[in-house]
Amino acid sequence: MQKYGIVITDITDINKLDTSKIDYIKLSDHGLTPSLEMYETIKAHYNVPIYCVIKHQAKYYNQETIEAMCDSAKALIANGADGLVCDFMNSDYSINYLLVSKLRRYVKDKALIYELTLDDKCDELRVLQELIVIEVEKVIFKGNLKQYL
Repeated sequence: MQKYGIVITDITDINKLDTSKIDYIKLSDHGLTPSLEMYETIKAHYNVPIYCVIKHQAKYYNQETIEAMCDSAKALIANGADGLVCDFMNSDYSINYLLVSKLRRYVKDKALIYELTLDDKCDELRVLQELIVIEVEKVIFKGNLKQYL
C-alpha cells in the first residue's frame, strides 16, 4: 500500500484522519511555526515522523523574528520533532544561507527539509547546489512542475 505525507495546519480534524495511509506529517499552524503545545497534541495522536514548519508571519525577517524562529526550532527539536521544514530565501531568490545553516545546526542528526517554490525568478540549479552544501536531506517542490516534465 502506498503511503503519503500529509500537511496539518489546524488540529481540529486530527481524529478524522486515516493513520494507516500516513507516512509522515508536515505540521504548521496555518502556514506558520506550530506551537509546542500543537506539536505535542499531534504527536500524541500519531506514531509517524513529524516535521515542523519554521516560518514567521513577518515578510522580512529582522533579528527579533530570526531569534523567535530559532528558539521555536530548538524547542521543537528538543521535544522530539523528527525534523524541520523551511523555505528561507533572499530577495535575489538565493537561499538565506545563514538562516538555513542555523537550522541545520539545530536539527543535528534529524531531517532538514527545504520547500522550494518553482517559478521564473528562481535559479533552481543554483538553489539545489546551495542546499547540498548545507546538507538538506529533502527538497519539496511547489509550483508549476509542468515546465520541468
